[in-house]
Amino acid sequence: MTTTIDTPRAPAFEASRSLREIVEAIWAGRELPPPMAGGAITPRWMGPGLLYLLDNPADLEAVTLKLALATSSFTPNIDTTDFRDDFTANELSNASGYTTGGVTLTGVTWSYDSASDQVRLDFDDPSWTFSGTRTWRYGPLYIDTAGADSTDPVVGYLDWGTDQTVSTPYTLTIDPAGLLYIDIT
Repeated sequence: MTTTIDTPRAPAFEASRSLREIVEAIWAGRELPPPMAGGAITPRWMGPGLLYLLDNPADLEAVTLKLALATSSFTPNIDTTDFRDDFTANELSNASGYTTGGVTLTGVTWSYDSASDQVRLDFDDPSWTFSGTRTWRYGPLYIDTAGADSTDPVVGYLDWGTDQTVSTPYTLTIDPAGLLYIDIT
């Protein structure tokens, strides 16, 4: 199974909407249009995680960025979810093709698009080879500091909107233009 996350330029948006309006809608937490029958996935920044990136300038392309999967029992809060220990109790268990801690993201890049005045985060498409039924709703995105869970900042998350139950290989296709944006205008 593959789920695709399209960028704000997806044809499902009304042609009369500007890219800025679309980005502002995403920044405000409104859902992306459904890319397929599976429904929309909403990517969001975490406030404390974004602040961590600003307070601790590091080459995000050089750190270990991971995407975990968490059940619907996890309640992400963009104001208070700050470290990995906020979701570990609700992360999928280490079984059936999922490894606790999630997948290490590769090809992590930051870019600046002067046409849209956006800083964009992108990475290669993550995938899991599930050999049994796995159910999740959220995908916390965090920096693995190789220390305690209480030191791994959560910088964002994905919300599938409803529980996803998969028992076959699963790939999340990220649009080449990026997953998360910061509009600097």
